[in-house]
Amino acid sequence: MFLNPKCFLPSMKFFNTAYLQKHLDDKMRDITALGSVAFYLLVFVLFLAVAPSTAWLLLIGLMIIHAVAMGIRAYYFKNRPEAEKHPTWLDKIDAASFPSIHAARTIFLMFTLNRYLMNYWLMAVMVAVLMLICFSRIYLRKHDVLDLGGGLVLGTLVYFLLDFL
Repeated sequence: MFLNPKCFLPSMKFFNTAYLQKHLDDKMRDITALGSVAFYLLVFVLFLAVAPSTAWLLLIGLMIIHAVAMGIRAYYFKNRPEAEKHPTWLDKIDAASFPSIHAARTIFLMFTLNRYLMNYWLMAVMVAVLMLICFSRIYLRKHDVLDLGGGLVLGTLVYFLLDFL
């Protein structure tokens, strides 16, 4: 006779916080992958076919960012928010959090793509993606705001250094 209100509610599984947490964690890992070396190299290969000079700028920038970040991490070690074990020297460099190489790669890529494409709407989208990547790094407890700021400064400096050469 009367309609059961429960038939109109979504499954209780949807409201399970562990379920939501797992999916949020998955989405944050997906977002952070946009700042990875693999994604960066994919963009490099695409530009190699369309604009080789821009592609080589991307590759040189990537090498400089990694070299400078590794030098900083070798001299100044800062643990991640969730400290990682580092039995070897290379593991220690990888376990360091300052500066954020994800942030450096992403802002360098953003500036370089904007220089090539010259589209302000696309630039706005790239800034939003940069902010999402930075947020995902904090959410995943890989970096704090200082690490991200250092990475953003590093990527910006490398871009302007290569842009003026």
